[in-house]
Amino acid sequence: MKYWGRCEVLVGKKLSTSLFYFGVDLEKFRPNISSDEVNLLREKFNIPAQSRVILSSRRLVPMMDHQHILRAFASVVARTGENILLLFHHYLGKDIKYENELRSLADELGISPHVIWLEDNIR
Repeated sequence: MKYWGRCEVLVGKKLSTSLFYFGVDLEKFRPNISSDEVNLLREKFNIPAQSRVILSSRRLVPMMDHQHILRAFASVVARTGENILLLFHHYLGKDIKYENELRSLADELGISPHVIWLEDNIR
């Protein structure tokens, strides 16, 4: 019996489950890319050469609580004044309602120009 099966027995009802992916897709994330490749990616996504970039590799679904990332990021932007960007990636599908909520929060926090939304099909 799987662990959630034991939990269902304990609570006496069927429990909802979801698959939580761990790890990195090495087809998309390659830590040893050349500076030429970095420059091409910066050009493709209009990222200035002097910008610092933070990639949130969490899947864009509500259970991942991206609002905490946005609030922490807003604090860093306000505190440092650096040219810093946060990249969110639509990995394994797109939840438009959730994305719109996050975009509204980014607007409210005044960091929308610092947030880039990458599609799932980028290469």
